[in-house]
This record gives sequence, structure tokens and C-alpha cells, in this order.
Amino acid sequence: MTFTTFERFVAMLLLAEGFALVFMLLGAIALWAMHRFPAKTPYPDTTLVPPGSRARRALLSQRSTLALYAGTGLVLALSSVTLWYTLTWQVPFVPLWWVKWVVLLVAIFLIWGYGWLCLIGLRSYLAWRAEWHANLAVGGVLKGFALSGHQVFHDVTVADLLVDHVVVGPKAVFLINVAVRRKPLGTKDVVVKLLPVERQLDFGLRKEFDAVFAATRRVTEMSRVLEKLLGHKSRPLSAIVVPGWETAPTEAGDHLLFNLANLASLLSWVRPQDGLLSEDIPAINKQLLTMAREPRPV
Repeated sequence: MTFTTFERFVAMLLLAEGFALVFMLLGAIALWAMHRFPAKTPYPDTTLVPPGSRARRALLSQRSTLALYAGTGLVLALSSVTLWYTLTWQVPFVPLWWVKWVVLLVAIFLIWGYGWLCLIGLRSYLAWRAEWHANLAVGGVLKGFALSGHQVFHDVTVADLLVDHVVVGPKAVFLINVAVRRKPLGTKDVVVKLLPVERQLDFGLRKEFDAVFAATRRVTEMSRVLEKLLGHKSRPLSAIVVPGWETAPTEAGDHLLFNLANLASLLSWVRPQDGLLSEDIPAINKQLLTMAREPRPV
């Protein structure tokens, strides 16, 4: 049985698609393994989590996902070329006209699904990038607190929750969580307010309780850790940072509200923490050093 030049050409396209698909699957497995099982550091006792570590991990994972989508696009492009030639020429191994149109319909749905996945992946990538940049900026501001004798820790895991930043000072322990929210166009003069009674953040056009609720849960869990460590109750203070927005001063409630411009004034706003003794600070610092270690940095 002999094949024409056109049939050989279509066969080569199918072979190229097969090779591209195999290499794409192997690359997906390799990237998944790299992100799921990062290499251990030889210095686990002295390696601490940098600011925005969780967001950076997710950002690298999304980059790999977008790279896989690009490889998938190559396979789809080769498939589209093959289908184009197959559907516009009378090829012996596709004899029925309805088979061609069924294949074309399936291809259209695949391309639509591919575009939808790319859009979702891109939006997730941009969201994690914004969170990473915000936590890096907040970490830079908090680094100045070391000049006044404060210790700063990042991405501290408490129970199943993650506290973005923890500042330990002689008078209080601060839990600082970052709420990254995209500012819509035309909202330059909007001032974010913390509503203590409703326990919501008022962004002008909308209100939300997610950031306040999450911060409250983190304070509760950290209070349990401190009580178990110290042997007496001591509730840490909480601050929510909204980068890129103007914020109104907090007059009451369990949380303070800041942006990047006024976060440096955190120490002048707070009251001494209830139940915190001066001899408790070394034990708290030691415990947080253990909780903030990073055995598998990326």
C-alpha cells in the first residue's frame, strides 16, 4: 500500500503531535514533582521563611502551569493544522463526511476550554503576583521595627492558618495580615474603613468580612498557642494592612487598619498587651523561631 505526498504530510503532523503530547506530559510530571517536593536545605535550623513565601510558591506554580498551557497550545495548533488539511481534502482514511464534522465540533470545544483555562490561569497568576509584591513591601516596612528591639517573623503557620507577619515587642505581640484587593477604576478618593460592630471592611462600593473574619481566627489560634506556652492567657494584637488604599484611623474594635504609608506608626497606636509579661518574650521568640523555619525553601 502506497501513500501520496499529502497523506505522508498528514502522517508527519500526527507524529509531531504525538511527540509534543508525550514531552508535554513528561514536563508536567517533572514540574509537579519539583513544586510538590522541593529540595531540603542543608541548614534547616537557621533558615527562616522570607516575607510572601506562600505567595511566591503559588506564583512559581502558576508560572509552570502557564508554561504547560503554552505547550498545550502548540499541540492544539498542530491538531488544527492537521484537521484543516484533513477536512478540506478527500483523505482515504477519513471517508465519512459526518466524521469530519464531529471531529471539528470536538476541536472547537477543546479550543474554547483551552482559552478558558488560560484565562483562569492568567488571573490566578496576577492575583498571586499582587499578593507577593504586597507582602514583600509590608515585610520591608516591618524590617524597620528591628531598630526598636522588635523581632519580625513571616508566614507563621498556626494550626491550619497562616499569619502573614508576626512582630514580637517588649509590650505586645502583633499579628499582621495583608488584605490585597484590586482597586477599581475611578475610586481614587475612596477611604477604606474598619467597621468594628459589623466586623467588616468598607471599601466604599462594597463591604466584606473575609479579611476581618480570617484575622479574628488567627488571633484566636495564636492565643491558644501562647496560653499553652506561657501557662496564662495573653491575647495578641491584630492589624490588617490594605496596600494601595487610603485608610481611616481605627477608633475601636479588636483590629487596627493600616496601609503601607502609615504602617510604620503601628507601635505608636497600640496599647500594652493584656497578660504579657517581660519574662514571656524570650519564650515567645524561641517558639516563633521554631514555627517560622523553612526546611524546603524555593
